[in-house]
Amino acid sequence: MVPIFGDQLINAKMLSRHGGSIAFNKYKLENSEELSQVIREALCSSAIRSSAQRLAEILRNQPVDPKTNLLRHAEFSAKFGRVESLQPYNVHYNFVQFYMLDGYVIIIMFISLLVYISYLVTLRIMRKCFFGRKTEKLE
Repeated sequence: MVPIFGDQLINAKMLSRHGGSIAFNKYKLENSEELSQVIREALCSSAIRSSAQRLAEILRNQPVDPKTNLLRHAEFSAKFGRVESLQPYNVHYNFVQFYMLDGYVIIIMFISLLVYISYLVTLRIMRKCFFGRKTEKLE
């Protein structure tokens, strides 16, 4: 399997991981020897053949048929149209609520307060250590 674009790379790696094919890098297509070797291996391998047949059998006997599922959803949409009760509530949120910016502001303010308090404590300690002692002149 040679993935070219889109989600083909993910699908090829998944099929390869399950043993149903061999993923071949599209940038190696110019190397005809390697390509022909991979094709021969894929055609002659009994492990790949049995894995591919097993995956095909699994897909044929899925508990929920994808075509039937799509048709049921399409029929439901055609019959009832837009059902407000099935719409998630977050579509009514404004920008601040949707991205939870108010929570981030609180977190940033808390971190800023901690940094400021740490700065003040460090400054006070430095003043006491370096400028706290007054030396008297000996006459």
